[in-house]
Amino acid sequence: MTAVPMRRVLGVAALGCFSVALFAAGPVRAVPYVLYYHTFGDWAVVCWEGLAEGTKSCFIDAPPIAFNSEPETSAIRIQPADKGINITISARSGTRSGTKVRLVVDGIAAYEGSSDRIDHVSFDGNSATAMVDVFKKGHSLAIELPELNRSIHLSLIGFEDAYTAFEENLDRYEPRQ
Repeated sequence: MTAVPMRRVLGVAALGCFSVALFAAGPVRAVPYVLYYHTFGDWAVVCWEGLAEGTKSCFIDAPPIAFNSEPETSAIRIQPADKGINITISARSGTRSGTKVRLVVDGIAAYEGSSDRIDHVSFDGNSATAMVDVFKKGHSLAIELPELNRSIHLSLIGFEDAYTAFEENLDRYEPRQ
């Protein structure tokens, strides 16, 4: 009987364990891959492509999202829409539909809206474009929820740079019709 070197036995055993582990893990689930992430003060530009599905997305979040957290943890998100951009405010506090939200830039009430569904207020079209122009010139943003006596404060320092990076990445990461 010939002796089998221990190194060979361990190698075959390791390969067998690896094969069983791969089989037990099942099919690999496709996840989005962040291909661009950059923060500009309170603002983050996130652009990704789901390589397996071919889906793409690009948006600005404030405050910057934390990876591996629950989705939609941002207070404000700016993303492309069918015509221009969409700005969505997330109250994150269990507000009901119709709850008033006020955006205050540099101490001056700039925009008001009501939640269109639980926890969200959306602006798009000309009003969203005008908001971006005001944000670029401002220094501070307060998202006020008067009915809840709550507000979220963000610095607008860095917003213009974030928006420029967002625009530069749109063609690469956002599908166009």
